[in-house]
Amino acid sequence: MDSLQDDPSKKVLLISRAGSDAEFAAVVGKVLEEAGYAVILQQWDFANRSFIERMHAVLAEGARVVALLSPEYFRSDHCQAEWQSALAGDPLNTMSRLVLRSRFARRRLARNMR
Repeated sequence: MDSLQDDPSKKVLLISRAGSDAEFAAVVGKVLEEAGYAVILQQWDFANRSFIERMHAVLAEGARVVALLSPEYFRSDHCQAEWQSALAGDPLNTMSRLVLRSRFARRRLARNMR
């Protein structure tokens, strides 16, 4: 399996998160930026702009989606639309456009930050 860093076109990551996970998404975004990725995050990049329009543009440019899975994420129609958009042209995810992270990482990260 290839690493995200193996291909420069795979270095733009859109973080898909539920509203209640905004703080955690910011931490993940900073970690990814420090690792050399360009991170697109709603609260950083879409202020005062149409979220749907910007998300569509970012995905059309080839960004990969990092989905921060949580119970709130699965209850959100908007979050479902985000990850489904990443797979629309590649339903088997052969291009690895969808990267998943589960909420257990959130608890582990919080524990490690103490």
